Amino acid sequence: FHGSFRSARRRGFSKIYTTVFHLYFHSVVPNSVSQTSHSMCGVLQSTFVAVAIGCCCFQVVCGIARKAVCYSTTGNVTMTIHFEQSAENAVSVTGEITGLSPGNHGFHVHELGDLTKGCASAAGHFNPMGKSHGAPADSERHVGDLGNIEANAEGRATISISDSQISLNGPHNILGRTVVVHAKADDLGKGGTDESKKTGSAGARVG
Repeated sequence: FHGSFRSARRRGFSKIYTTVFHLYFHSVVPNSVSQTSHSMCGVLQSTFVAVAIGCCCFQVVCGIARKAVCYSTTGNVTMTIHFEQSAENAVSVTGEITGLSPGNHGFHVHELGDLTKGCASAAGHFNPMGKSHGAPADSERHVGDLGNIEANAEGRATISISDSQISLNGPHNILGRTVVVHAKADDLGKGGTDESKKTGSAGARVG
């Protein structure tokens, strides 16, 4: 598993460096790949968000909008996801995942960015408020509950989500955590079981 991070010079910013690195599941230690470069506006931070189907590198640029870009290619599965947040507004999540089985798949941010034991070490859904699992529009939900993505007959899922609970800074910051695609659909906490209220009964972490 590998990924790369590249940052470019942007108008209004001091020099921003270009960095390329590779990530491997068997050797990743949390924060071991984090790098920071101080610029005029604050901090340009490179960190990773691990995905069940690969590793992603987040590029974050300080300014009017915060942006993060995640790329991954693992086996037949490829992914490109963009995260963007203006001021304290909702985070826009857009992108595409290919190589999935057709149908709905639970899509969540998990608590830890630890892949030392694969997806199992990512812990549960990111839930700093201690709430039950729910749908993205519910008031009773985990911060990391992003609902389902739907793969078509060719296994392609197009992602277009606007979420006001996740953030690219502050107490709901998702950077350094883990984004997981699950094998089954998320029942959004409506399944009437304890597991539904915990995970949405979305099944295994695809990997």
